[in-house]
Amino acid sequence: GKWWIDRMRENANRSSLLITISPHDRDLALELLSVPADKVVTVPNGVDIDVFRPRKMTDGERISYWRRWLIDEPQGWKPNGEPGSIAYSDADLGLFRNADGSPAPVLLFVGRFVAFKRIDVLLDAYELFLAESEHRAPLVIWGGFPGEWEGEHPYEYVKRRGIDGVFFAGWRGHD
Repeated sequence: GKWWIDRMRENANRSSLLITISPHDRDLALELLSVPADKVVTVPNGVDIDVFRPRKMTDGERISYWRRWLIDEPQGWKPNGEPGSIAYSDADLGLFRNADGSPAPVLLFVGRFVAFKRIDVLLDAYELFLAESEHRAPLVIWGGFPGEWEGEHPYEYVKRRGIDGVFFAGWRGHD
């Protein structure tokens, strides 16, 4: 263990800059790697928050985006399937509205289908929410690079468990 710690510190001190994804990770890097504070920069989760920020939208604009991403230009993919092999209908978009027609909150996962992301745990929690809540809140799984997954593919997990209200939007560019 000491050999690895020494290598990590050497590499960190040779680096021009270290990037952390949170203030907590920055503090850990300073403490554990013994690097000067001016060498460590925090970029929140690797996301440019000047580009990716909430925008004010009307309910109609919001549902038009969901229609585009899930119906008109689907990119969700089944295991060993092409992008677009998972698509939805206008009827499916009904889950994005409450019984009174108001917009339902949308739960969103963004990421790759890799084991350490624990999508199975998210899906278990969503299934519990559905069983115990009167409210609607579709779960959109956004991401999963086509052809790349570890363990059971989330789409197969959802189908095997019969979990309603989960939407696979697929891999999308930043735009």
